[in-house]
Amino acid sequence: MSGSLGGFGPQPPPRLNLHTLLITTSGNWIVPGGVTQVFLNWLQNSGAGGGGGQAALADAGGGGGGAGGALRNLTFNVTPGGTVTFTVPVGGSGGAIGGAGGAGGVGSVTGAGVVNIFGTRSNNAGGGNAGAASVGGTGGGGSPMWSTAGTSGGTAGNAGTAAAIAWPVSAGAAGGGGGSAASAGGAGGVSSFVGGVSGGGNASGGGGGSSMMGTGGAGGANGSAGSNATGYGAGGGGGGSDATGGNGAAGAFEISWWAP
Repeated sequence: MSGSLGGFGPQPPPRLNLHTLLITTSGNWIVPGGVTQVFLNWLQNSGAGGGGGQAALADAGGGGGGAGGALRNLTFNVTPGGTVTFTVPVGGSGGAIGGAGGAGGVGSVTGAGVVNIFGTRSNNAGGGNAGAASVGGTGGGGSPMWSTAGTSGGTAGNAGTAAAIAWPVSAGAAGGGGGSAASAGGAGGVSSFVGGVSGGGNASGGGGGSSMMGTGGAGGANGSAGSNATGYGAGGGGGGSDATGGNGAAGAFEISWWAP
């Protein structure tokens, strides 16, 4: 007999494709059928807010907020058809005039078959400190990850510490110290991105620390608010004297999996 057999006989297995998902808000994800392992391309914890400047013009700026730590290139097991909950941390709020910035947050992954290695092995990024009488606020410390130590905030007028990177983890960079009546604020610490710049001029705010996935906010000039961080996980800029601090950037996840 000749001719085509059409759909009879053994068929090749379905071709698998790599699917990638960026997760920027908390919520549930249903695991596709047949998927038992998910790749965590990266997890970025959120950044802290910059401190507010002293409540007197031309006196002292607030310190920049510290950046959140990050994880890269890990895997975790899942149950096909199960529900996985991703908790994405929001960024810390910028400090009010004379007030400290809010701390950053920590992301987590929970669900059927998931071994959670994320939320319990990291800490919050520190908010920038408020400017005090004639003394700039100290920058917030960058958050540690696993055994990678956190970074120290810059003292008045000095830059924040650069991020400590030890694959597959990265600590967040620290915020720069606020300027005093006789000095400018310090720049935010460097990570994969450049840290936030100083507000420039006396009594300006310190720059926010940068993260693996974001740039720290610029410090505010004397009398001007600090800038919000951009991207994911960076710290907000400190407010100039008599001004508010900028907000830290929220965290995020990126995951991938193989499926038809």
